[in-house]
Amino acid sequence: MTFETASLLKEKLENAGATVLLSRNKDVDFDGWIKTSLLRVVDSMFAAKDMTEEEKQFLLFRATKKDIFRKLFVNLETKERARKINSFAPDFTIIIHYNVDEKNAGWTKPTKKDYDMTFVGGSYLKNEMEKPLSRAEFLRLLLTDDIENSICFSSFFVKSFEKNLAVPTAQQTDADYLAEYCLPTEEPGVFCRNLMLTRMVHGTLVYGETLCQDNLNELELLSKSGRVQQVVNAYYEGIVKYIKKALH
Repeated sequence: MTFETASLLKEKLENAGATVLLSRNKDVDFDGWIKTSLLRVVDSMFAAKDMTEEEKQFLLFRATKKDIFRKLFVNLETKERARKINSFAPDFTIIIHYNVDEKNAGWTKPTKKDYDMTFVGGSYLKNEMEKPLSRAEFLRLLLTDDIENSICFSSFFVKSFEKNLAVPTAQQTDADYLAEYCLPTEEPGVFCRNLMLTRMVHGTLVYGETLCQDNLNELELLSKSGRVQQVVNAYYEGIVKYIKKALH
């Protein structure tokens, strides 16, 4: 669903004259990656001391596909996406996500919760700066205007989400992770959070979290292509209004 949203938004932006890069392809051959690359990647990370012997043995001999995906592949794939984005050097980056109710464990039933929010970088927890690369990215955020520019940029999307999707903007009390892992900004619905892409992608960005997929109403709406198009339109309107303000 996120890929469909990104693809439709890309088409809409290109029709308006923009140059757009998608950071990943729809067809990620995870099974093929396990067969051709897992051993090489694990050996390389172990040699670089980025992995312990215990972690190596687990990933090679005991881990399920789900374990490998969550503990290794996601981080590697996300870092590659950040590298592609930074090489492209865009004027701004749109990171598209759909949310769920964190307390609806297992997602076997619908929830009444539904809200929008956005994330930018800048909120760090204990032990999140142990590695040199993390400290370097922290310094970059301190020495540039990336956080301030991203907060301003993201505020346009929060307003557009609420208007176009008829879903309220999240308050910090709406989810435990907003209270425990995030810092509020002066803009409603814009939170600082140390997600990998908010930390590693350089420049102005918005990390959008639109609606809750497991919401009782959204379950029906999202099964229809029109709801995804509404999300696309909401992102597009946020971009247009930001550009118009920047030009003036």
